[in-house]
Amino acid sequence: MIFITGATGFLGKRLVPLLIKEGFSLNCLARNPDYLKNQPIKITSGDLENFQWPTDSEQINIVIHMAAVINAKNPQDFYKTNYEGTKKLIDECAKNGVKHFIFLSSLNVLQKNQDDYAKSKKMAEDYLKLSGLNHTILRPSLIYGPNDIKNIGQLIKMARKLPFMPIAGNGKNKIQPIYIDDVTNVIISILKNPEKFYNKTYNLAGPDILEFNELLDLILKTLSLKKKKVHIPLFLFWPFIFLYEKLSPNPKITLRQLKNSAQELTAPCDWPQEFNIKPTPLTDGLYRTIFN
Repeated sequence: MIFITGATGFLGKRLVPLLIKEGFSLNCLARNPDYLKNQPIKITSGDLENFQWPTDSEQINIVIHMAAVINAKNPQDFYKTNYEGTKKLIDECAKNGVKHFIFLSSLNVLQKNQDDYAKSKKMAEDYLKLSGLNHTILRPSLIYGPNDIKNIGQLIKMARKLPFMPIAGNGKNKIQPIYIDDVTNVIISILKNPEKFYNKTYNLAGPDILEFNELLDLILKTLSLKKKKVHIPLFLFWPFIFLYEKLSPNPKITLRQLKNSAQELTAPCDWPQEFNIKPTPLTDGLYRTIFN
């Protein structure tokens, strides 16, 4: 039995049906389980701060921990969920004989100037490494793919609707997004041969490194659109994003993301050899994201 957190998130919604198809038995922690009700899985109600370890099912041997707070109005919420919640889950795993803990961290932990999100993820990594549990830590870069409503998905929406493309800053910062199916394929590879990946950490960055300007050009080309890119100084964006983040219950763009846009975060794409997976080129991934 595999216990999953974050099953109703962007990555989880893609992963859970694939695991069911592969024949794995699943128990998913969910605060709002409506999305999962018609699937052949067990559901544990709650969230990382408030749940009871399931005892009414077969032994849980593997945990896939994807749940996280990515955007928060209160910085302490990052630590409450990403560190304290993960710590509680790790402790429960240690008490209940879990054999393997797969943790979806973030490439953001490699930031030179870590924000609260990156710090909370790194603290959780460090606690897991000291827990004594067999573990695998995955640090994906920016994940994109079908049904993405944030990040690249938001850029695609803007490209379709706006008369021009606003860019915060000069747009020369390098990014290295990874297609969602590459991440799910890595997780499935680990599940099929877990001992090979015990106590290892992998940076999951996409095969293409490009400037933000180039990403927008590629999105527009894939959509067969021609629109002017307008560069706006970061300091002019701040008050608008600040108000938007305060007023919106679920902001698609935050000050944290705006500040991070000025940082370059890339890593060697060396994981495909380890997992025997061919990474998805950005051109192919964007096409699938837009038209699938």
